[in-house]
Amino acid sequence: MIARVTCLTLALLCVAAPVRAQIIRVPRSAEPRVWTSLGASFYQMDGIVDGSSDSVWDLEVNSGIQYRGAIEWGIRNQTSLGVTGTYVSLPFRYYARSAETPPETSCNGCGADVNISSLVLSLHVGGGPGLHQVIEAQAGVTRFADFRADDGRELAPLDGDSDASLAVGYGIGYSFSNRLQVTVVQDFGVLFHQRTGLSSGEGSTIQQRVTRLGLRYGLFRQRPGV
Repeated sequence: MIARVTCLTLALLCVAAPVRAQIIRVPRSAEPRVWTSLGASFYQMDGIVDGSSDSVWDLEVNSGIQYRGAIEWGIRNQTSLGVTGTYVSLPFRYYARSAETPPETSCNGCGADVNISSLVLSLHVGGGPGLHQVIEAQAGVTRFADFRADDGRELAPLDGDSDASLAVGYGIGYSFSNRLQVTVVQDFGVLFHQRTGLSSGEGSTIQQRVTRLGLRYGLFRQRPGV
């Protein structure tokens, strides 16, 4: 009789153990399926020699505020892929490339403005509760458009210019909740300008530097894991 009671007790304990473990196990926080973000950046870029218009864009003398927006799709483990767009209107100095080959529009050393926008595919890694690190990478196209002198004259290239670009970024973030984050990221980018009309001593690889503050908000939370 005692043996039977002992066997029954052990059987009940074996059944109850996994049930109890399932009851007290706390599910992990669900990650959003979609992230949206807005941000503003301190933007700087090296100067560019443009052989197709025989002009020099002395962009590095000034900086501007770049605006940024993104939509990202969560993958897993605080990683997301998305599409990012940026825009900045940057003042600069416009020069003739040389006295022998002046640009199409007569303007040498005059003040000017250009609109610089980009559309890129982006990768974001980083998240979780509280303070965390952020790693990002992006690849896409940067476009220069609406070159205008300070007096309103249009400057070459009149049709604008588009170049391939790459960037990587590292920074920190803070999560107020599993949906709301603020980030500070330093980007280092490279732009590949075309070599049309350039000599061997003139470079076409242009560096970009961006320090940005962003706000990320998550939508459509995934089902929590266990």
